[in-house]
Amino acid sequence: MANLDRAIAHPISTAQFNQLCKLIRQSATDLAPDCWFFTRNIPKPDLSSSGDSTSDQALALLVSDGFSVLLRGQQTEETMIIAELILDPGAIAQTLTDIWQQNSDPDHHPSLDTLMDWLNATPNHAQHTHFTQQLFHCLTPLPPIDDSDAPTSYPPGCRPVEIELYQRIEQERLLNQVISQIHQSLDLPVILQTAVEQVRQFLQVDRLLVYQLLPDQASTDSAVVTEKASAKGAVLSFSGSVLNGSNSVTYEARGSEDVLSALGLIEEACFDRNPDLREKYTQGFVLQVSNIDAAYPKASCLRKRLQQLQVRSKLVVPILVRQQLWGLLIAHQCSHVRDWQAEEENFLRQIAEHLAIAISQAQLYTRLQRQKSLLRQRVIERTQHLKDAMLAAQAANRAKTEFLAAMSHELRTPLTSIIGLSSTLMHWGNNDLTPRQQKHLNTIHTSGRHLLELINDILDLSQFEAGKVALRFSEFSLTKVAQQSLKIVQDEALQKQINLRLHLNIDPERDRFVADPQRIRQILLNLLSNAVKFTPREGAVTLRVAATPSMAIFQVEDTGIGISDQQKSLLFEKFQQLEPSYSRQYGGAGVGLALTKQLVELHGGAIEVQSDLGVGSVFTVRIPYRSHLPESDNASPEAGNVQPSGRIVLIENREEPATAICDMLNAAGYQMIWMTEGAIALDQIAILEPVAVIISLHVSDTNSYDLIRQLRQRPAGARIKVLALSNRFNAEEQRRCLSLGADAYLSEPIDLDQLVRCVNRMLGVAIAQSS
Repeated sequence: MANLDRAIAHPISTAQFNQLCKLIRQSATDLAPDCWFFTRNIPKPDLSSSGDSTSDQALALLVSDGFSVLLRGQQTEETMIIAELILDPGAIAQTLTDIWQQNSDPDHHPSLDTLMDWLNATPNHAQHTHFTQQLFHCLTPLPPIDDSDAPTSYPPGCRPVEIELYQRIEQERLLNQVISQIHQSLDLPVILQTAVEQVRQFLQVDRLLVYQLLPDQASTDSAVVTEKASAKGAVLSFSGSVLNGSNSVTYEARGSEDVLSALGLIEEACFDRNPDLREKYTQGFVLQVSNIDAAYPKASCLRKRLQQLQVRSKLVVPILVRQQLWGLLIAHQCSHVRDWQAEEENFLRQIAEHLAIAISQAQLYTRLQRQKSLLRQRVIERTQHLKDAMLAAQAANRAKTEFLAAMSHELRTPLTSIIGLSSTLMHWGNNDLTPRQQKHLNTIHTSGRHLLELINDILDLSQFEAGKVALRFSEFSLTKVAQQSLKIVQDEALQKQINLRLHLNIDPERDRFVADPQRIRQILLNLLSNAVKFTPREGAVTLRVAATPSMAIFQVEDTGIGISDQQKSLLFEKFQQLEPSYSRQYGGAGVGLALTKQLVELHGGAIEVQSDLGVGSVFTVRIPYRSHLPESDNASPEAGNVQPSGRIVLIENREEPATAICDMLNAAGYQMIWMTEGAIALDQIAILEPVAVIISLHVSDTNSYDLIRQLRQRPAGARIKVLALSNRFNAEEQRRCLSLGADAYLSEPIDLDQLVRCVNRMLGVAIAQSS
């Protein structure tokens, strides 16, 4: 065959030359803008000229970083041109330099250096195949083999070039087909069997087979052969395979039924004449034998077995999988002696390389399936252990919560009497009490109220943990709630001469807000009380309230003692004090901020703190905006009576939240699959075909936004529901996720009952369709 990386020169008609120029121009259009195209029209014939100058030639030149081609022609008569098609980068570079020197123009774009870089950087690759196919179409119809029947419109010498082009196109088409099968399927038997059948047909050999080797065993065309008599004469029977511990022929294609089958052929010791042969094959050695009788004059055993197989010539190419000899791809010619061509050897070698890729992929897939099976079993066992531990922890937690709730109620009853009676005595008994008695009575009353506040906070926490707290949403005024909260702590601030300030940045149209007003007031009171408590005399406490289209923002700033970086991690923990017990100056049980955080997150919001030791602190609370009162927490109407079902993929690299989510949704009736790596999730999702995907926005190994976008861009991704999880509420993050295609957004800490309700609502239609 002709090598298209070298020049192909031949006389063609002017019309054909113009067709080739149009083909190159079209290739330039396809590659635009990263390409450069130059053309020079066909000059008038000048028989007196030597024709050596490039200025006397017609040119069509295309240069890009992926594909470059040069067509030049010299007109010999009115309708004929000696055309030269060049793909060699060196020859193209020389012509390019000549053009640049003859057409010196500082405004050329791109520059000559850029064009040279394109020529040297990337050889002709995929575009080469496309151009070759189009070139063949320009020269078709292919003339018949018999020259006497060739159309008169083709010059006599064009036929071999076109035949070579046709053969090359067929070769590349077959290669592309094998490559396509490898990419589209992991069914190795189908790939190998289809490949040997198509390659045999293309090479026109009598037999093509795959000979699979066991590790660490030398092999050649070895076989155990037994002759049997039959009505058709002597036939061969073969036994054994790789599965029973022997090298064997595992795949085969034959040209006709007259060619004996070698399927199942196994090794016999008499064939192992060269102990170094396996190592040679491992190094890429290709065995060409044109005549079996001439090649093995002394190897009577091997020659006899090959003759029994009717082999006259053979071509053997190794199949190397990850630098290890997996087997051999063997072509047999049985009808006649055959001289193997270099192009045939190269083609068979390319096929073997791509089959090696398919084998490697199949091995990796099999290993992955085994690992998945083992992992699935371990996950089941681990899940059961975690369920047992969780049930034990939940039982202990319930007992603790019930105890706290019971004790809180028991303590509130006597405290109510203490506070009420002390208040009555203070109001009616001032005239009968001495100043010392009045002071003691005031201490009893103040301490009782303080103790009641602590008990109320503990009771609220215990109800949170028991899942018994429900928000009562209604519409209220942000301005009024802020003013009321400041008024409640005003007396305490006056006693310490602390300056209370209120800054409102609220558009009147956004003053009305939907939330639980009692809980919002409780959040502000906890923050303001803490700020007053930890601010020294004559300090300042500022409450700022702002409203945006997406949220309400509350900010409490003080000039108090501040918080160190080491203590910030303990700030919102229950029953945590930031002072040592032996040197405490401020009261409190460490419940207020923990409760505040629970209330904020129950609203779907977030709280954060900025503080400098000795300077002060700023607590910021963000509550998302609701345009209307929320619907009932019951499942959405569209879900109907459909039972939860279907496979859900969770992408989360943190074990604790992932375990809780999987357990809850498994209990709800879904089949959960937990993945820790986002980078491989898309391919796994395509295989698993889940009804929903839950994506943590903070998976460390990938960009979760890109993951949502790529999932939605896949054909099957449009049917999958997507829930985005965040470790804190962020309105911009929520907007971005929904714009990329997420169906819902939740922020941590995840209320597991709320999660199940969200998934049920999100999958209501999908579940109904799949059931």
